[in-house]
Amino acid sequence: MSGFDNIIRLEELTRQFEEGTTIFHLDKELPPVKLWTLWNRHERVAVVRSVVPAGVTFPTHLHEETEFIICYDGVGTCTIIDDGPSEILHPLHAGVSVKILPGQKHRITAFQDLWVIAITIPASPGFPE
Repeated sequence: MSGFDNIIRLEELTRQFEEGTTIFHLDKELPPVKLWTLWNRHERVAVVRSVVPAGVTFPTHLHEETEFIICYDGVGTCTIIDDGPSEILHPLHAGVSVKILPGQKHRITAFQDLWVIAITIPASPGFPE
């Protein structure tokens, strides 16, 4: 899949809510991506813990907020798509973080169950709800 296929805005993703958990069903054949809001104070900053199951790619998307992704377990990649034809691949594993600028297209792929903390500044409106 090229980084330019199916670019979406985060709020366009279909989501389901269960007991404080946001669930993204991205593929019927694969387990869902789950997010738990840790903090969202006055929409100045949002802190979310996420697990992307092994073999799943969270789709290429963009948002207008700065995002920091901090990996604390698992193995995967964060791909950032430049305006040109290039993609910047950031390996993810425990202790690695990635900064994503407003409007940058990006996606996350998990090779092992990937546990991350995502911080958006300011908080994405209504994220993750």
